[in-house]
Amino acid sequence: MINFVFPKNPNLLKELIVWRLDEMLDMVFTLSDFACRFAIENPREFGNLYRMEHKDNLNNYAVDGMMTSFKSTSKSNSEVTVFEGNNSVGLKFETEGFIPYIDIDRIVKGTVFADEKEIIFPPCIRGNITGEKVNYYNNDFICVKLQDDFEMESDDCENSKALFEQIKTDFVNEMNKAIKSGDVSPKLNEYCQIVSTYIHQTLRQMYYNYSKI
Repeated sequence: MINFVFPKNPNLLKELIVWRLDEMLDMVFTLSDFACRFAIENPREFGNLYRMEHKDNLNNYAVDGMMTSFKSTSKSNSEVTVFEGNNSVGLKFETEGFIPYIDIDRIVKGTVFADEKEIIFPPCIRGNITGEKVNYYNNDFICVKLQDDFEMESDDCENSKALFEQIKTDFVNEMNKAIKSGDVSPKLNEYCQIVSTYIHQTLRQMYYNYSKI
């Protein structure tokens, strides 16, 4: 749902099921908070990371771009190629400074799910394409640097939350209409802007607070 709300991409409607909106957003905020605490308690030990990304999402890595959903990456440039498709492009991530993340191997250590080589980043982190390209296993990877100063923004989180609370029921109703019809109405566009602003401001405030610890 987050990936739809930010870019408002009608092609994602068929993949959406929206219910218990509060619980879903609480999960987003809880996982993002955990990623912040994990990054502080576990200084990064990994090098470059890799991901096959859909071409439609490359604008999230443009100048002043911002990731609009959780991003799963791999420490292995060979293993991600199994996700290669006609509409995908390989990305190589470099990280600098404080960046919230979750290392899945450390979480599931000692279980059958160990050795996943997976690093997850939460939404609303800046990542800019550097222009550099590298080639692994006959696949081109575009280099992306995740670097964010997490400056305090002037936006009022309390006001955005209050506005979200006012429209959340109508948002779900309008979203479910759109899922059935396949059309994104002007009203849904308006609600998406309110929801995305609320998510963005809440996460950015969270990241700023943790970056100052």
